[in-house]
Amino acid sequence: MKKTIFLGNMLITQLTREIPENVKSFDTLMAKELEALSELYSLSCSIAITGYSLALQQNNEFKISSGHLLHHALNTYVSAVNTLRSGFRIQPNILIRNLIETLATVFHLTVNQHDYEKYRKKEFKSTKAINTLKKWIPIYGQIYGFFSDKFTHIGESYDKIEPVLPY
Repeated sequence: MKKTIFLGNMLITQLTREIPENVKSFDTLMAKELEALSELYSLSCSIAITGYSLALQQNNEFKISSGHLLHHALNTYVSAVNTLRSGFRIQPNILIRNLIETLATVFHLTVNQHDYEKYRKKEFKSTKAINTLKKWIPIYGQIYGFFSDKFTHIGESYDKIEPVLPY
């Protein structure tokens, strides 16, 4: 049997040695895709930040709150891409599910502004927003369900070890 030694600096080693190697291999392999994702992110930022700035000028509480949610969604997007680049295969999908739920919440509150008060009081269930979005864009329910079933909830994706390796 092979002997394994566990050192106290395993996390630091993974963060400083292994993950940078994974990032480099991902960036080399997926350069064109990263460029496309970056363009989409830039466009999304320009829309969200412009809208947020206008909301602040108008002192519109609802739009300011929507801006906060969109800011979190943008950060989640970056986090998911970075987590994937780092070599993690399951965890980015959990973040994508959260991103979908956040965007659905903004959409729901926009078309159902009577629920904004529940949102402000922390009484709004964000999963309700998925049902609203499904009515307008049915595929979103299937996508959300896929990410929930395959990655967020413990299921078949967790039946094996997914090593954090270069691409």
